[in-house]
Amino acid sequence: MRSATSPRSTLESFRYRIEPLWAAALGIHFVVFGRAIVPVLIHLVGRGGQVETVEWAIYMALLFVYAPLVVIVAWVLPRRASPDAASWVRLAIVLLAIVELVRYAISSDWLFILSAMMAAIVTVVALGYAGQSNGRSRSGGLPKMIPLLLVSAFAWMCAGSLVSWGDALQWIASSPRTAIIVVVVIGLTSFALRENPDPSPRAQRLRWPDFIALAALIVFSFRTFPMVEFYHWGFYVGPIEQIRQGGRLLWDTPSQYGFLSILIPAAFPGNAWLSFWFFQSVAFAFVGATMYFALRRLGSRWIGPVFAFVVTFTTLFFRPRDETLILPAQMTPSGGPVRFLWAFVLLAFIAAFFFRPPERQRARDFVLGGTAIWVASILWSAEGSIYCTAIWFLSFAVFTAQRAAAWRETGILAGAVRRRVAQFIAVPLVALSLTVVIVALVYLVFLHVMPDWRSYIEYVLLYSRGGFGALPVDPSGSVWFLLLLFFVITTVAALSLSRDARDPRLVPLAGLWGCAWSVESYFVGRSHPVNALSLLPILLLAVAITVRVLRTDRAHRWHRLVVVALVPAFAMPVAITLGHANFPSEVSEAQLPLSRLTEQLPVMDASLFALLHDAGARPSDSYVVIADGRLMLPAWPMSGDAGRVTSKLSWLPKPYEIIGSLGPERRQVYFERDAQHFPEPGWLIHSKRDTIPHYSDHLVQIETVRREERRFENNDWIASWMVTVTQHPK
Repeated sequence: MRSATSPRSTLESFRYRIEPLWAAALGIHFVVFGRAIVPVLIHLVGRGGQVETVEWAIYMALLFVYAPLVVIVAWVLPRRASPDAASWVRLAIVLLAIVELVRYAISSDWLFILSAMMAAIVTVVALGYAGQSNGRSRSGGLPKMIPLLLVSAFAWMCAGSLVSWGDALQWIASSPRTAIIVVVVIGLTSFALRENPDPSPRAQRLRWPDFIALAALIVFSFRTFPMVEFYHWGFYVGPIEQIRQGGRLLWDTPSQYGFLSILIPAAFPGNAWLSFWFFQSVAFAFVGATMYFALRRLGSRWIGPVFAFVVTFTTLFFRPRDETLILPAQMTPSGGPVRFLWAFVLLAFIAAFFFRPPERQRARDFVLGGTAIWVASILWSAEGSIYCTAIWFLSFAVFTAQRAAAWRETGILAGAVRRRVAQFIAVPLVALSLTVVIVALVYLVFLHVMPDWRSYIEYVLLYSRGGFGALPVDPSGSVWFLLLLFFVITTVAALSLSRDARDPRLVPLAGLWGCAWSVESYFVGRSHPVNALSLLPILLLAVAITVRVLRTDRAHRWHRLVVVALVPAFAMPVAITLGHANFPSEVSEAQLPLSRLTEQLPVMDASLFALLHDAGARPSDSYVVIADGRLMLPAWPMSGDAGRVTSKLSWLPKPYEIIGSLGPERRQVYFERDAQHFPEPGWLIHSKRDTIPHYSDHLVQIETVRREERRFENNDWIASWMVTVTQHPK
C-alpha cells in the first residue's frame, strides 16, 4: 500500500489534474506550429504563401482539422483503442504544450512572467481554491495547485495582450488608480465566478438593482455625443440616402454591411443620420439587456447585478484604442451590435431553450425558432448569415443526432428515424428556398429587376479572399486573448463529449463553439487590436453561457481549471476601460439634443465651399466625391432647423469607396446601372492633394457613362458638372 504522499501518487495526481487541458493544448499546437508548417505546405502546391493566406489557412484548419481531431481524441480514441491509450495521448499533448510555454517563458521578459504568476496566485486565492475545506486539509495540494497556477498564468498573459499600446504591467503600474481598479475588478470577478447562485425562478426575479442597471444601459445606448463619425457612419448613411433617392439594394445600390440592416433604418423618419442613430441605439439597448441578463446569472443575488452591469457597460460601449484615446463604440457601427445582432439573438435563443425544464423542451420549437432566426440573419447581411450559420448548424446537428439516438433507443425503426431526421433537415432548406423565392418575386413585381445575388456576397469575398484592408496578425498581440476564449469553450465542449456524447449540454456548447470560431474571422480579416475589443461583447456572452452550462454539473475535476482561466478573461477587458485615463471624461460628456445631432459632421473646408459657390452649386444638387479622406461631401457651412445642411443626392453609390474597392468589372456594372436609374446631371468633386490610388483609371470608367460638361477648379479642388453620355449639352 502506497503512502498518499508518495512520489508516485503525487505524479498520478498531477497527471489526473492536468490531463483535461489537452483540448486547449492541441489548439495551441495548431497555432504555434501552423505558422511554421502552413507556409511550407502552401509553397508545395505552388502558391505564394502571403501572410494573410497563411492566417486564413490556420483559421480554417481550426474548423476542418482541429475540431475533428478534438472529436477523435475525446470520443473515438477511448472507444476504438482504449481509455488508457487515449489518456496517454492527451497527456503527451499537454506536456508538449508545457514545453512550449516554458520555452516561451525563458525567452520572454522575466518581469512579465513573474507578474503573470503573481496575478495567478492572487486569482487562485481570491477564488478560494488554495484554502481548506470543512476544516480538513485537502490532500495532494501541490498536484492540485500547479495546474491551476499554470492555467491562470497563461490566461493572464493572454489577457495582458489587450493592452495593445504597450506593456500591460507598466500600464497597470502607471498610476495608483489603475492598479487599484485592477485589484478591485479581479476581486469582483472572482466573487462572481466562485458563487453558485440559486437557480430557482424566485431567486432569478428582477429586483430594484436590476431595473437601475438596465435603465442605465438603455439610456447610454441612446446617447448623442460623441457619436456620429463621418467616415464609418457613411457606409450606412450613404446607402440609406441612395435608397431614399430611389436606389435598389442588390441592383444599383451596393451595401457593404447588409440588406435589412440598411432597409430598416431607411424606413425610419428623419434624415439618414438621425434614422441610423435611432436604429443603432435600439440595437445597443437590445444587446446590452441580453448581455446583462446572461452575466447577471453568474453571480449571487447582490454580486450578480454589479458584475453584469460593469462587464456589459465597459465592454459594450467603449474601445480603448491607445493610452490616451478611448473611443465610444457607437462611433464605429461596423464593429458593434448592428453587425453581430442576430448572433446575440441566436445564442440567447439556444441558451433559453437549454435552460428550460426538460418537459418544455419541444423539438419543434427549437427547430422552427432557430431556423427563423437563421433566416433573419441571412436577410440582415451576408456576414451575419455566416456567423449564425456556424452557430445554428453546429447546434442543430448535435441536437438532431442526439434526438435520432434517443428515437432508436425507444425502439423506433431505422427507416422511421431517417424520415424524422430528413424532416428536421428539410426545415432550414425549405425556409432558405422560400426566402430566396420571395425576395426574387418582390424584386420582380415591385422593382422590375431580378436581384443581383453577387452584390449580396461580394464584400464578404472582398475581405476574406481578396486581402482588401488586411492587417497581419501580431503573433504576440490581442489574438491570444481571442484564442483564450475560444480554447475555454473548446475545452468544456470536448470534455463534455468525452464523458457522454448524448449530454444535452453539447447542443448549446456546439453553437457557442461555432460562434467563437466564426466571429473571430472578423479579426482575421483585419487584425487591428481595436477589432479584438469589438468582439468582446459577443464572445463574453458566449463564455458566460458556457459557465452557466458548466454549472449544471459541477462534479468535474476540470471545473476549477475553466474558472481560473475566466477570471482574467472577464477582468482585463473591464480593467482597461475603467482604468483608462480618459474614461471619467467620456462617461460624463455632455449630450446634444437630437436637433443638433448632425453638428458632429465635419464642415467642408473654405476652399471647396468657395469653389462650389462660384460654380453655382447648391446643396440640393447631386454629388460624387472622390478623395482619399472622407469620400462623401461634408456638411455645408450653414445651419438648418434640423442641424447642419447636407447634400443627400448622388449619381453614384456613396461613399465612393463602396464601389472604389471593387474590381473594375463590378465597378463598371454599378456605373452603368446608376447612369440608367439616376440620369440627372451632377457634380464630380476631386481633390488635387488627397486622391484615391489609380484615380485616372476610375475616371476613364466614369467617362464611359458620364461626360464633363463644365469644369471649375482652384488650387485644391476640381468640380466637374457631369451629364450622362446620352444627354445633350445645355
